[in-house]
Amino acid sequence: MLTLFAGINLGYLVNLLKLTFPFYLLLLVIMGLFNIEQVKLLTHKEILTPLFSMPQGWPIVGGLTFSQEGTLYGINIILKTLTMILVLPLCIFTSNINQIVIGLVRLQIPYKIVFIISSTLIFFPQLFASAGSIIEAQKLRGLDLEKMNLFTRFKVYSTVAVPLILNAMNQSQVLEVVLQSKAFSGSSQRTYLQETKLTSLDYGVMASSLAFWGIVIICIFALESENLPGYCTIRQENLQF
Repeated sequence: MLTLFAGINLGYLVNLLKLTFPFYLLLLVIMGLFNIEQVKLLTHKEILTPLFSMPQGWPIVGGLTFSQEGTLYGINIILKTLTMILVLPLCIFTSNINQIVIGLVRLQIPYKIVFIISSTLIFFPQLFASAGSIIEAQKLRGLDLEKMNLFTRFKVYSTVAVPLILNAMNQSQVLEVVLQSKAFSGSSQRTYLQETKLTSLDYGVMASSLAFWGIVIICIFALESENLPGYCTIRQENLQF
């Protein structure tokens, strides 16, 4: 809702979800079928709750059981990554990249790290724009995604990854040549087209954010310390048995 309220195009979010859907589906399958030991360790259970089992005749996954805890853990990871993906457009499309870079430099962050962050923020929308262009090119060649079933559509979207990765590698090589031709040194002692100064409001927001995340980390460690003794007792009883 915040992304829509900030004025980000709904079509961009739809294309983003379409592009990430195959990866999230694969992640859900891996967590539900194969990530057994880690889920047992996290849930403190010796036996996971089965949802359904794969037929014995299927290759690789035949006979495996899709667990409820693994599925919930996969959904948890998907929601976390999706939150980060949806938060990035709020930073990219609503703020000037140059002002972000200058603000990070004013915080005495090494310029090489700032340059890596700014390059990532710049390449992020270009990456999804390239994915959208590839899909549009396939549609112009007669590919009708609306009439395809879910499995066929998954195969089509998975083929987008190859030209997308090649395009990203090409852009990174071009960026490397440009940096070498301009004798990039990574020094923050340089002139800037725009000047940005941090005000007391900026410092207040940063201090509030650090305090909030500090409280969150303390609460997480407190909850883990409460659950740890019981878990250790269970493990000791199992070892004695």
